[in-house]
Amino acid sequence: MIDIIQIRKYDCVMEELDPSLIDNELDEEIPELEVIQEEEEEERGFNCLWDEMDEKGNDIPCLLNIIPNTDGTMPDFCPKHTEEHQNWLDILELYIMDILKICDPILIKKMNKDQSGWKKNVEEQLGLTKYMIKKFVEDKNKDGITTKDIAIELDNLNE
Repeated sequence: MIDIIQIRKYDCVMEELDPSLIDNELDEEIPELEVIQEEEEEERGFNCLWDEMDEKGNDIPCLLNIIPNTDGTMPDFCPKHTEEHQNWLDILELYIMDILKICDPILIKKMNKDQSGWKKNVEEQLGLTKYMIKKFVEDKNKDGITTKDIAIELDNLNE
């Protein structure tokens, strides 16, 4: 089997040794091989990727370490921030279920009593109005997407 890369390397070396061996007309017709730069992936170690902001708008990196998964992969966030994000997704899913009227009304009343303004907080966190969220949720629900998946899509919408 012919290795074109090996032939190209041979041609380059021979041209450097004796330029008269290579016909210049042929070089103009043959397109140059594109050199692809390999990007070295940075080792991030065990650092949590969660960044918070202070009052001045500066990023404050998380000082907690992540714990590798059982399959050897590295999660993005430490256990504390993973739990916070999961709680956020649960609240968002409850909001979606309330919009679709598939949630127990007693649960919504209890949530309104325990955490008044939680719906407004969800809208502010997403940066969307109640109408925009409702329209998005209803469109996705018509496509047969589960409430959990809709919550994940809404959460990733602003990224």
